Amino acid sequence: MEAVPQEQRRKRNSVNRHVGTIAAVAGGAVGAVALAPVALGAVGFTSAGIAAGSYAASMMSAAAVANGGGVAAGGMVAVLQSAGAAGLLGAATAAVGSVGAAAGAGLKWLGGLIFKDKEDDEDDEDKKKCRNGNSLNPFLPSLSNILLC
Repeated sequence: MEAVPQEQRRKRNSVNRHVGTIAAVAGGAVGAVALAPVALGAVGFTSAGIAAGSYAASMMSAAAVANGGGVAAGGMVAVLQSAGAAGLLGAATAAVGSVGAAAGAGLKWLGGLIFKDKEDDEDDEDKKKCRNGNSLNPFLPSLSNILLC
């Protein structure tokens, strides 16, 4: 197996990282928006109302006690029940998608820390050499350090 030149390896790794990040962010956003109604139904915010004995029912009970017997309009329970009954509105969809995108990016970053490959280690060694003043190109030491480090 022939070794891949360093600059070609760097470019390939850079493209792979960008594609992976875009896929993680898009997947997180789409997944969060698609699963939000499922999650709302699972905790008890259904189209028929709040399910008896559910987590949503205990939230509603706590909100009613805190508000002297009624659930405040515009409160968390009311907003979630509205979303469970009618689906997510535009702003809520955007918010859920943003949270999902951030979660996808975070998981991508965490995966990069956990599953670091040998080529990443080689790139790290090259960067250390540059920072220590050892040029990657002996003919253009200062220029190569600026461009490649």
